[in-house]
Amino acid sequence: MSARLTSTVRTVGGAIDRVAGALLLAILALLVAMTAVLASRKPLWNDELFTYYISGLPNAGDMWSTLATGVEQTPISFYIVTRACLEVFGNGLVAIRLPEMLGYLLMCVCVYSFVVRRARPLYALVAVLFPITTIAQGYAYEARAYGLVLGFSAAALFCWQLTTEAGPQRRLYALGTFASLAAAVGSHYYAVLVVVPLLAGEAARSLGRRRVDWLVLASFFGAMVPLVLSAPLIKEAQEYSTTFWSLPTWTSAVRFYPDSLLDRQLPLVLALVLSVSGLAAWRSSTQRAERTTWLRGLPKHELVALLALLLVPFFAVTLGKLATGAFTERSALPALVGATILIALAASWLDGGVPIAGVLLLVVLTVFAGSRLAARYHQATSDAQEQTQALRFLQRHSKPRLPIVIASPHDFFELSHRAAHGRGPRLTYLADPPAALNFLGTDAVEFGVVGMRHIAPLTVQSYRPFTAAHRHFLVYGRDRPWDWLTQALDAQSAREQVVARDPENGAELVDVRVDG
Repeated sequence: MSARLTSTVRTVGGAIDRVAGALLLAILALLVAMTAVLASRKPLWNDELFTYYISGLPNAGDMWSTLATGVEQTPISFYIVTRACLEVFGNGLVAIRLPEMLGYLLMCVCVYSFVVRRARPLYALVAVLFPITTIAQGYAYEARAYGLVLGFSAAALFCWQLTTEAGPQRRLYALGTFASLAAAVGSHYYAVLVVVPLLAGEAARSLGRRRVDWLVLASFFGAMVPLVLSAPLIKEAQEYSTTFWSLPTWTSAVRFYPDSLLDRQLPLVLALVLSVSGLAAWRSSTQRAERTTWLRGLPKHELVALLALLLVPFFAVTLGKLATGAFTERSALPALVGATILIALAASWLDGGVPIAGVLLLVVLTVFAGSRLAARYHQATSDAQEQTQALRFLQRHSKPRLPIVIASPHDFFELSHRAAHGRGPRLTYLADPPAALNFLGTDAVEFGVVGMRHIAPLTVQSYRPFTAAHRHFLVYGRDRPWDWLTQALDAQSAREQVVARDPENGAELVDVRVDG
């Protein structure tokens, strides 16, 4: 690297370091604004409607009774927090998603604070931008527990970092670790997996110190509080998930990493930036000395914890195989906190004293983040328009006295919610857990719809009694997951004729006649 370029990069990096605090506030402010817009435009989807209806129950006792049926596998505290937001800010799309928005912001602040204690502020900003390019950003405006898990997991990691450093506030930071872990697991049971990386890091620290830090270990018991309090609900959830739709496999753990990056070009770009900057920095003996000094200053127990955090998908699959019988990418989201911090620290180490990787990564991640936010805005708008169009299509082609049956449980739940608030057509779902298990290999989604009909304005009827009483009805369907109905009708040799096809999404309205 030429002396002039080195000087320019140093100057730019130094300027960014000096205004890093202001840049952080600007990034967070812009992120809040964009996330609020996305939250206000995206319609509630299937899983969020569980949050909406359970949070809307009259009191915590009713919430507990509903959760005790096994229809949902999320701690009651999550619904209580959501209900509080709805009562304070009104029954709107932004209000119901506000806890997740705040959780995501907490994650951003904590990863910045963690990295800035081990690298220059430039790289802490890199750590804030990277999650926007992953699936993590989508959970910042989804009324499910995952945004909260991200925030509290990052907070637990940061508080643990502070607790391990000798100081007068150790007990306060240990209390922060305890509270953060309790809040994370109180948001979603799978957040207990965050304790594993912390234990790994603390084990490495204890080996280095040749003694155990009992204060730190005690703080990890915060994760046990929600588990003990929710033991009856966890038992019901285990029975419910015996035929869960997403079974734990080692392949799914491996797939988490590429699937979490919404832009598949990003790993190549990151690798190129780190390689070029590392090669350029390595040629300077001064920079090599700075790099070696930095490496010695990085606590090994933190590196162990971050690497273990990166392996959370494998811990989640292990838990699924041993206990829960389920695994989804959402249950492994804390791994992205580890990936975020490791990428920022790796860039800092490669740069040595010349922050070329940091400057380039800021530019690259800003472009990718802007692209992803724009794509999410388009998707949120498209989802809202698609639901509106589907209801208009059904209203336009409905026939007097003929029930309209929705084949997909997700479509049914979402369209019924929209129809109930907009006076749309009356929609019906035909439920049959044995049939779903036979045709799809899982009845978990089916039980979810059946369980929600008691607290939501849903018309759910049993498949066989309905077809016995209604020999003639309409079915709205398309190529969607969890649609067992069309297969069952084909097996029953029902006579089917396409009445209309929606040009917007390819869905068909089919006239069905079932013989005796």
